[in-house]
Amino acid sequence: MKGEGMKDTSNRKKQETVKEKDKPLTENPHDIPERQIPQETLEQEAERLLENLLSDKDNAFLTEHEENKKRLDEFSSAVQALAFALKKIDERHERTSRLTLASPEVLGVEIVNVNPVGIRKNVEEILKHAMEIGRGGDAIVVVDKSEVRSLPPEICYKFAITETTPRGRNSTFSEIALQEAFYKANMEVPESKIGVPIPFYAHEVGIHKVIAMEKLNAKSVDDILHSKGTLPPWFDVDTFCDELHTVLDHFHAKGLYHRDMHEGNIMISQQKEIGDGDKIGFIIDFGLSVQDDTGIEPYKKQVAGTTFTYSDDYGIIKRVQTALKTYQKTHLA
Repeated sequence: MKGEGMKDTSNRKKQETVKEKDKPLTENPHDIPERQIPQETLEQEAERLLENLLSDKDNAFLTEHEENKKRLDEFSSAVQALAFALKKIDERHERTSRLTLASPEVLGVEIVNVNPVGIRKNVEEILKHAMEIGRGGDAIVVVDKSEVRSLPPEICYKFAITETTPRGRNSTFSEIALQEAFYKANMEVPESKIGVPIPFYAHEVGIHKVIAMEKLNAKSVDDILHSKGTLPPWFDVDTFCDELHTVLDHFHAKGLYHRDMHEGNIMISQQKEIGDGDKIGFIIDFGLSVQDDTGIEPYKKQVAGTTFTYSDDYGIIKRVQTALKTYQKTHLA
């Protein structure tokens, strides 16, 4: 029986008698606990974490680089080897991490300072919850499922992948700069019914190259032709194609050439109703685009002695017009 004012310390004492080796070790190799852990247990845990790190393709440089591989083999303990590996990973992220934001007139925000660790964690979180919504020859587009709650996500993320066929693709930061240029040019003609998705930011960390942009309530012409979307009741094929031609005229007058106009890069709004200021379609993917004020050879590009030739921007319009009219007759009649 305890007297009044006496504290029950039995639970605290029980907790204090729990052996350190019975406590779970962290799963995060960047956060090894500082408490006393039996050396044998610590070695086993370090060995496991090191194995996980080395099996991750993002960390292939640890074993592919001869000097790194030699140093890892020289360590007498897994703890030392793990510490070396983590240091090298952080150094690599410091060297390779870059971020650029769209300008304030596009975003309405000021440029902010970021750090490599923050960028890396952001990419890791996106990949952890990634849900693919589109794929091309050199990129996949995903949304972050953690952002998908009761409302559709407002942002999608374009991750660059190795080109299946080399075409002289722009770098991540060149691409977002060009997308911004197209977006600003598009803003100059608010009456245009064809839009460009808002670019938010681009970043690179390790092997990951990402562009974040506005997620559109739209489907590509290619998706619609393959019954993964539909033509809304208000949609008029001829008006849509005329608007495409007009907006391309404006872009070209600004020295902007898309150079990858195909059914997968032309989007049609899936809104049930369209207001006066709404867009009926969009042009996406500026990975092959260029800003060329001379207009002499905008559809050619030299890369390391190789000449790449691209299709004329207007060439797709007639094909899209024919395909969509056929679709209307066969699916909507």
